Amino acid sequence: MSNSSALASSDTWVLLATIYGGREKGANLQAIISAADYINHAILTYEELDGGLARLRSEGFIEEQDGIYYPTQAVLSAYDQTTKLRRSVSKEWDDLERFIKAHRPDTQSLVVSTPGQAITRTMYESAVQTYIQRSQYEPRSTKRTKRN
Repeated sequence: MSNSSALASSDTWVLLATIYGGREKGANLQAIISAADYINHAILTYEELDGGLARLRSEGFIEEQDGIYYPTQAVLSAYDQTTKLRRSVSKEWDDLERFIKAHRPDTQSLVVSTPGQAITRTMYESAVQTYIQRSQYEPRSTKRTKRN
């Protein structure tokens, strides 16, 4: 891990979503997108997800095997040292941000990477559509059934 200053705060979001999405068993793109939405109540953009995965992998914070992303043992150890039950997501984000030495947008210009370094736009769009379809709220029927 080089801990360079080439990481942005949104990379922390991707890393935390990878942890939430699968920990040791790993997370596919749909699991990362789902966890990221839970964490920050928003869907990662293609640029945030692709760039984040590429930078985190390059810096040694995640590993990828057959489309499944795993936080490294060093990341999990740092996360486990600071995380407790009933701890807020924002505090976990802050701790991971310090660990990977990411910069908030107001302290660094936007970290830009070449698109397609980790995933293609088609892979991203497919994962987002799957997540949206699976998370659709289906209201229960308003019809009452007659009891005998």
